[in-house]
Amino acid sequence: MKRIIALLPCIMLLLQANQSWAQFDKYFHNKTLRMDYAHCGDSQHDEIYFEELLEEPYWGGSKTNLIDTMFYGNYYLNVYDVASNQLIYSRGYCTLFGEWQTTDEAQTTQRYCSETVVMPFPKNDVRIEISARNKKGKFVKKFEYTVDVDNYFIKKDRR
Repeated sequence: MKRIIALLPCIMLLLQANQSWAQFDKYFHNKTLRMDYAHCGDSQHDEIYFEELLEEPYWGGSKTNLIDTMFYGNYYLNVYDVASNQLIYSRGYCTLFGEWQTTDEAQTTQRYCSETVVMPFPKNDVRIEISARNKKGKFVKKFEYTVDVDNYFIKKDRR
């Protein structure tokens, strides 16, 4: 009886991992969607401009932890399934542009940095949102882009 009770937590973890994998398979292919963008501004203001989408052949990230619950970083990527409006992927991150904003140069000069976010390649159309942390520590949406997964202009990685 003690062995059965000791095995119960292991079985629960395996069932939870299996459910997470099923969630990945429901929404994503085992590939990567990379979005390149320009992050522009100065010490007080910033804007994000879309550049391009690339399809890469493999997904190297987690297939079980699709939603980031730690909220680390000054920026946050949210990916929503367009049909259901359900959040299917998220990650917090920091940027080189965000670091540059703290320099003396950023007080008087506007610049841009090329940046990239990656996510598992979705099976259906998705809405990408990038939010930035404001001075009160709350995330505010800065950018939104809807991805048509069948779009001819999604470049294929040709390595």
